[in-house]
Amino acid sequence: IYTTGDGQYRGVDCYGTKYGTFYNVSYDLEIPVPGSVKLARFYIYYTWAQPPYKAPKIGVTLNTPSDDAYNLNMERSYNDIKGDFNSHRFVWGTYAYNITGYVNESGTYVVNITNLNDGSDSEFATKYALTAPAILVVYENASAPERKYWINEGADILIGGRRSKGGFLSLEECLNHATFTGTINLSEVENATLGVVSPWAGVSWEPGMTNYLYFNGIELGRSVYCGYSTPCSKTINGIMVNVGANNAQVGVNATDVTGYLNPSDNVVIQGDDGDCMMPSNAFLVISYQMPTHISFDTGSPENPYPSIFGTHNGTIAVYQNITVNRMYTYPCPGTGGHTEFVKIWNETTGDCAEAHWDGYIEDYHNISFNRTLILKKGVIYNYTIRTGSYPQIHHRGELELDCGTGTIRCTKFLNAKKQEYNNWIPAIKLY
Repeated sequence: IYTTGDGQYRGVDCYGTKYGTFYNVSYDLEIPVPGSVKLARFYIYYTWAQPPYKAPKIGVTLNTPSDDAYNLNMERSYNDIKGDFNSHRFVWGTYAYNITGYVNESGTYVVNITNLNDGSDSEFATKYALTAPAILVVYENASAPERKYWINEGADILIGGRRSKGGFLSLEECLNHATFTGTINLSEVENATLGVVSPWAGVSWEPGMTNYLYFNGIELGRSVYCGYSTPCSKTINGIMVNVGANNAQVGVNATDVTGYLNPSDNVVIQGDDGDCMMPSNAFLVISYQMPTHISFDTGSPENPYPSIFGTHNGTIAVYQNITVNRMYTYPCPGTGGHTEFVKIWNETTGDCAEAHWDGYIEDYHNISFNRTLILKKGVIYNYTIRTGSYPQIHHRGELELDCGTGTIRCTKFLNAKKQEYNNWIPAIKLY
């Protein structure tokens, strides 16, 4: 999710840019699963920073839906000038803040922005202007295809179109290159989506002047950015870009680039031919083909006896990622063997899911977890399973699954008679 919320352009000496004033921007975020956020960033885009060659000194406070407030420390700053031409040597740029630890629920987030320089700090600008600032969120959704995200950020002010105040530069001299480094197995790709953000893109200065977007040397379009003057939203295969208010002065675009994908080091180029723009964000999202659903199934043992209910503890390791929502317990024939409670977790990754039995109703051999759990290749998970009646048992300390999907080990089984074993594995299926 990339959104500018209800943010708007704030000129020099406006609320939020003038010393002693504040500017609040609200963002309504929908996080499908609490705690699923993997990355969250806040971006401020500024221009006309004065005096020349000075960047702003900005204070930022984030207020969450739970009424918690956090003073943010800037993590990265990207600052640029359009070239050392004539008298307009103002600085433009992007400030980036890591807010991953503060964004974990749905609701309205409010960011408070203020100019901290009263003129006494000569290292920083005293005046500047802002476009609509933005929040970027990447969250996990186990029901979606497997996706890989590349996220580039920066600031590169481009003033083409042979404009005098920009140094009479041509389109060829105003091209921004952003490379998505790394390799891709094209045979596994379902689709690829490109997202770009350029503050001030979308309104040309004279008829015929415009912007260009290229991907791996292919021209994707001209005048492709929306959002400068009016709200705009686009959602394509794992990317949602949104400009929520009038006069945000931020241009965004999302494009399907599946047919133009290279196996390594894909490149997006944003070009200016009289638009005046500052490429600041570029996203590439690869959605992989959905694999045939597999389960973690111990199967039914040849001899499930002796059997008795109790508490099983052990570990699970898988050889490929497996998505889990339920667990089935194999009962001994003629019995009501079932699981009353199960917990699977890994303390390092933070993955954890639980399931509780609802009694002898409907299909009571199956119980559902409180959240979707993805068992990941290379991660060892702990399990606790508390059984009832007479479940089938594999009488061994370790079991390699026949289908080659993983291994389950018993570390301790304590039965109802308080007898302890290390070679009782319940017959289950995680799926």
